[in-house]
This record gives sequence, C-alpha cells and structure tokens, in this order.
Amino acid sequence: MTSISEDDVQHYLEHGYCILEKALTADEVDMLHGEADELANYVTSEGFDLLHDFGGILEPLECGFLDAPTADERDYKTDLIAYIKRRDSLTPDVAQFMTSKLARWAGPLLYGSVEQNSPLYLLNEQYIIKPPKTKSLSTFQWHRDSDYYQDAKCRKEPTIACWIALDDVDEHNGTLYLGTMADKHSEAHGHHVVNIPAGSIVFMNCRLWHKSLGNESSLFRRAFMPQFCKRPVIDPDTNLPVAMAIPFE
Repeated sequence: MTSISEDDVQHYLEHGYCILEKALTADEVDMLHGEADELANYVTSEGFDLLHDFGGILEPLECGFLDAPTADERDYKTDLIAYIKRRDSLTPDVAQFMTSKLARWAGPLLYGSVEQNSPLYLLNEQYIIKPPKTKSLSTFQWHRDSDYYQDAKCRKEPTIACWIALDDVDEHNGTLYLGTMADKHSEAHGHHVVNIPAGSIVFMNCRLWHKSLGNESSLFRRAFMPQFCKRPVIDPDTNLPVAMAIPFE
C-alpha cells in the first residue's frame, strides 16, 4: 500500500498540499466511480439538474438516495458503527477503504508527522461531478475550504480535504489549480496545475487557495472528496457538528 513519507509531510506543511499519484487500486477507483454514477443517475431520474440543483456536489448520505436511517443507524453522523452500517447499505467496502487506507494517509499530513495520525474525525464526504460540455457552468472560483464556515472559530479548525480523481484530469475537463496559503489570494503568487491519472489524491489544507476549471470535454469528470479534522467542528448556535464528526480509530 502507498504510504505517506516524510517528504510528503514536509511538502504539505510548506505548500498546503501534497499529491499521491495512483494511490488507489483499480478496484477502488471502479467502486467509487460506480457510486458516483449511481448517485448522479438517481438525482437526474428524480427530475433534478446536477449543476443547477446541487452545484455538482453530491453527499452520498444526504442526497436522498437512501431511506431514512434505521434505529441503529440514527447516530451515523457521530458514531462509527452506525456510520459503517449506513455507508455499507449504499456501497459495501467504501467505509472500509475510508477507515483502513484513506485515514492513514490523511492523519500524518493533518498532524504534520508520520508518527501521529490520530485522533481523526470524518467531517464530510462528497462527490464533485462535472457533466460534459459545461465549461462555463461547472467552474469553482478561487476559494479556501475554511471560508465556507460562518463562524470564525470554525474557520480556525485545521481540516484536510482528500480530493480523489476518479477520471484522468487535466485543464480540459475540470482540474484543480492550487495556489498558496497566503491570507489573500493573488494571481501574482502563481499556481500549480494538477494533471493526474484516475486514482490519484490531492490532499489540501483548509487554508489553501484553490479553484477548479469547468469541464469542456465530452465526458463526465468525477472526483470524491472526504474531509477530516482533529476534533469535531461544532456549530456554536446549535452545539452540534457542522456536518459529521465520526471518530476513526
């Protein structure tokens, strides 16, 4: 299994990101690729527009595909066993991949040490799907993930995004531009263009400026992006997690 090296950790600390090429097996890519298609087909069959109604973002457990949680799944946003049960009801083995492999890569980067990778909490997971020929509609402008939180305290919580390419990505089908960790974005700072094969992962600090291009190709472009944090990110108004807070051992 691919592992996180000291060089990966150092690059992440210095630049706010690191890239593991071809980290996933072909079976893992197929599993996530298939789930992305299943969810996209579902929302389309229900009369929704993937971009207009969802912004191209589908959360597997929140997009309406699954029925209401059973009694033993009720706490799936905060309890690992309940989460695994509900996640497996959608696609078996995704939860296993998340807990056994992805968390082991994300933890050392989040903590800045190959010797430490826990405690680690799953904050969110989403598919980012860009339909073909949607160049002007499927662009995400420069942003930082931390800026999506309204509360200043939440914005300061360190989190890591694991952007997994499920198709080969380049500047024609909606790849990423990675900027800097500066307080304000400037084009003068330059950027790194991500051109990677399917199964590769871009790990990004929540304070990293980044954007993604629109998809001008004739094919769908799919990515899967779980996010992790060191501790639950709590909404001060409700005293509940802003999304999920599932402890990964």
